[in-house]
Amino acid sequence: MPEMPEVETIRLELLESGFINQKIVDFKCFWDNILENGNEMEFQSYIKDHKLIHISRRAKYLVLNFENSKNIVVHLRMTGQFTKPRQSYEKNKHEHVYMQFEDSSWLVYKDTRKFGKFRMVDDLEKYFQHIGPEPLEESFSDSVFDLALGKSKGNIKSRLLDQKIVAGLGNIYVDEALFLAGVLPTRLVYKVTKKERQLLRVAIQKVLQDGLDNMGTSLGTGETNYLSVSGRRGKNQHDRKDF
Repeated sequence: MPEMPEVETIRLELLESGFINQKIVDFKCFWDNILENGNEMEFQSYIKDHKLIHISRRAKYLVLNFENSKNIVVHLRMTGQFTKPRQSYEKNKHEHVYMQFEDSSWLVYKDTRKFGKFRMVDDLEKYFQHIGPEPLEESFSDSVFDLALGKSKGNIKSRLLDQKIVAGLGNIYVDEALFLAGVLPTRLVYKVTKKERQLLRVAIQKVLQDGLDNMGTSLGTGETNYLSVSGRRGKNQHDRKDF
């Protein structure tokens, strides 16, 4: 499943793909379950003739920001991918969502397992109100992290996987951070000391930044593995320490 470094890598490549400040002229979906709160016609009506003005990210979510405060929030889940722009429309296997822009190029969403979700959202702040702090922001201090972790009697790995605690972490980067900080995944949260929490916060930031620098982690060569928009595999798997 793509985690924060993979989603951010996809976001950065999409920003360079030529879609920004172009209007949507067509929207097609061939797997209705991907559309979380509407059908193809409702999504088309929501964004058609509106410019895509930015692409942002919150935790593991990509956000397509359109003019007039319209947004499409995309959760890639396990195997969701955006492919590089194409100039012609052609339905291919495992490709389910097609968005055409005014220069005739198509942005295509591919998802082998079809678990990904698209959602129309007007109020992003409300939608993401239960998501925890972004670990690479300057505000992610020892005190913020300590407060988010709390004194739970659950284990530390499960706590870190909870998106309400820290945004964007999944199995890969949680395992890396715990290994780097020298904290066993099975440790109970309330038994993790203040010093260990400080080490863990720094470790989380390091492994995420390493993941970004390496353009993500691709564990395998199959089509269900993470690929960037340009079709590149991540390189972070070569630097992993947890196995």
